[in-house]
Amino acid sequence: MNTQLKLVFINLKKSKLTTILNLTGLVSAFTAFILIMLYVWHEYQYDTYNEHFSDIYRVEVKQPRQDKTSVYLMGPTGETITNEFPEIETSTIYMPWGSWEEGFFQWETERGKADGLEVYAYGDENLSDIFTFNFLEGEGPDALSQPGTGIISQSFAQKAWGETNVTGKQLKHGDEYFTVTGVYEDLPQNSVVQASIILRLRESSHHIQRAQTWSIVNYPTFIRVKPGTDAEGLQHKINQQSASIEKYNKFLNEGESVQLVLRPLGELHFTTGVAETPLFSSNNKTFVDALFLVGILIVIVALINYINLSTASIPQRIKSVSIFRILGGSRFNVSKNIILESLIIFGTSFLLATLLAFYLIHEFSPTLLGFSLPFFEDFWLFGALGLSIVLFAVAAGAYQSWQITTHKPIISLKRFNGRQKGTLRAVLTVTQFAATIALIIASAGVIKQVKFMEGSYLGYNKDNTLVVRMNQDLRDKYNHFEERLLESPNIKEVAFSRAVPGYAKEMNSFVVDGQRCQVWYWAVDESYIPMMDFQLKEGRFFREGEGDLNNIICNEAAAQKYGWNLGTEVNNGVLVGILKDFNYVSLRENVEPFVFWYNENPRYFGNVSVKFSATNVKEALSDVRTVYRELSPELPFRYFFLDEHMEALYRNESRQAGFIIAFSFLSIIVSILGIVGLSIFISLYKTKEIGVRKVNGATITEVMTMLNRDFLKWVLIAFVIAAPLGWLAVNRWLENFAYRTTLNWWIFALSGILALVMALLAVSWQSWKAATRNPAEVLRDE
Repeated sequence: MNTQLKLVFINLKKSKLTTILNLTGLVSAFTAFILIMLYVWHEYQYDTYNEHFSDIYRVEVKQPRQDKTSVYLMGPTGETITNEFPEIETSTIYMPWGSWEEGFFQWETERGKADGLEVYAYGDENLSDIFTFNFLEGEGPDALSQPGTGIISQSFAQKAWGETNVTGKQLKHGDEYFTVTGVYEDLPQNSVVQASIILRLRESSHHIQRAQTWSIVNYPTFIRVKPGTDAEGLQHKINQQSASIEKYNKFLNEGESVQLVLRPLGELHFTTGVAETPLFSSNNKTFVDALFLVGILIVIVALINYINLSTASIPQRIKSVSIFRILGGSRFNVSKNIILESLIIFGTSFLLATLLAFYLIHEFSPTLLGFSLPFFEDFWLFGALGLSIVLFAVAAGAYQSWQITTHKPIISLKRFNGRQKGTLRAVLTVTQFAATIALIIASAGVIKQVKFMEGSYLGYNKDNTLVVRMNQDLRDKYNHFEERLLESPNIKEVAFSRAVPGYAKEMNSFVVDGQRCQVWYWAVDESYIPMMDFQLKEGRFFREGEGDLNNIICNEAAAQKYGWNLGTEVNNGVLVGILKDFNYVSLRENVEPFVFWYNENPRYFGNVSVKFSATNVKEALSDVRTVYRELSPELPFRYFFLDEHMEALYRNESRQAGFIIAFSFLSIIVSILGIVGLSIFISLYKTKEIGVRKVNGATITEVMTMLNRDFLKWVLIAFVIAAPLGWLAVNRWLENFAYRTTLNWWIFALSGILALVMALLAVSWQSWKAATRNPAEVLRDE
């Protein structure tokens, strides 16, 4: 074995160029593949840590004439269907309100009072019967058995008190105190439950009181069914037999009915058919699948490089191998050495790639992804990757061995001069170019869509707008707050609203001529619509005073869908204006019916929007902060700029574009390495032919054309294959957006030209060196 290893290392040392090119290409490709597989695995393993993962469902409601379901249910729904159907073991209400905005909490420490903003949620006593918690301290699964209690994550306990033995401690949220009754081990990043604080409200809370009635839809509900339950059959029974359906239907028009939908926990992360996706972590399944395909393509490109370079170097090795066989060496020993050599190269590459991937994840994963990918938690995944690498190595080595040993030694010595048929090499190189061109097309398409979303006019003016979160202190001093803000010379306008663009937030039923119409709505004051420059199509804006109280202004979508006109009586008000459609959420969504509802009561307002001069941003922010701290000194100043807030809606797409671009660039680099190596060997094997041609009068241009001709042909064939595949892939991804860019012809032309230039640059230098060599020296050497 030692002798074999020595021979292997001697061969690797003799073929320095091939070894360096192979190692560089394989390390790069394997690093990308490891990173991609860790990310894809992370996304597909969402919530699988739960003990009852396959039996957990979220209950959603599908309203008639609505394209999407909603997670907002009436409070008694879960308990009702649990009592009605024996297939359901239990149900729970889990309200992740911290996903909209973090909550402000206060607590006592040995050093005095402390506070902070935390992601929080509300749950009930059945929460741990549905979701799995590993409790470190406290009452375990019974931790939320009593109202006014809360459970916290291990990391929050360490942050707040420096230890986990904190049961009995008090947390203040708003005007209420909650007793910590449990500390649980931090949940995985890929979990729908991401709150660091989960509270059970007291019976006196308005949320609890409303949750006990059949009048408010505000309560996300999960159920756990018995193992082996037919979920589709259960869903059908619920919609046909449950008394809860009639409770929903009484708010609908005659003849209409809601549908309750049971969505498996495993589908939540990739679902696109739910209106309130920001409440629960979601991702684009098409992108994740596409990224997996990119990883496969990068590995294929690297493997093609390895095979091409290995077969191209066969003539350099055929003499020594044939002599070895003539002297008594067996085909088996030759094959074993070549496969061992392949295993060493692949194994070394995989080890280096693993170390590099670990470094990249540690340094860049939190910034690029917003979380750290788990690296050492999935050993079996690395085992599977390692086994795949071994199989690749054995297959590549076996093919190279077959190429070398398939002929008798004496025949190989006489006839094997590097001019073997290049059909396989051509197919592999075309495949390599096709993969690279397809990735370039995908990169261009994703970038174009991201730029389209960032640059689209949304139907209002989001620029120079500071949004400040309201709190009870500000609501109590509502008029004074507005007056103080307008005293600043740096502030142009101030307006109040329930929400701001970026979140649909709330849906309500508006009654018109006895017909109930479901629409998204916000309460606003008289200044909000004109300040934000929404475009009026008909009618007028709101006017200050009680005369417009409860009146509404709707968008074109609501007017067209429900047949509303100016003067239409809606609930307790009148439709006074119709706005041109605007995108109040991201461009992934269609514009749905929307209503602005006029009210002067500050309890309906969640935000104050401040317009400022573009030249005085810092001054305006400082003035707003000063007024805020005067009126609400104990609560944190929470604000954001509306344009940045809207751009954040496309953060996932921007990250996706970055991923695709980075890995496409890597694929290009790996391809160039392979082409350079291949061109060197082709030039080497055609040395005598080049010399003869030059002696017979061939010019440098003619020689270079001869050497480059095959590469150019391969690029053109690859482009014909890659263009339709790239078009299909990008169009599939674009289907996730209601508003999308077009794939112009220049994207495909640019991709082809880039691949062509890349190939020419990679091979022309070596071709030029071969073409300018003195033919006398060439023929003498031959």
